[in-house]
Amino acid sequence: MYGLAGPKVDANKPIGEWNTYRITAIGSVVTIELNGKEVVRTDLSQWTKPGVNPNGTKNKFPHAIGALPQEGFVGLQNYNATPVWFRGVRIKVLGDRKPKYTGREPINQVLTTPETK
Repeated sequence: MYGLAGPKVDANKPIGEWNTYRITAIGSVVTIELNGKEVVRTDLSQWTKPGVNPNGTKNKFPHAIGALPQEGFVGLQNYNATPVWFRGVRIKVLGDRKPKYTGREPINQVLTTPETK
């Protein structure tokens, strides 16, 4: 959600302590809990224009976020080459739907308009 929806509260633990995330994506609604506190809840379908947030401010994304597939891969990252560690990463499928895409398709084959979802 970095660059799209900022946190409602700062729920980070001090440096050196483990943080716990729970990220839930149901359709276009994403909820992020950090250390037991809800920090983000947003509906990605509200991003209907490339490079523009729902409130009209600009963002760095070349595609309308609401037009991107609502399935895909999970990536873990950090910023500024700061050392980071992950532990206990678990993924739970919330339904029995089979994925539509393999991840090998070019972006122009998977983009839709938000109205066609």
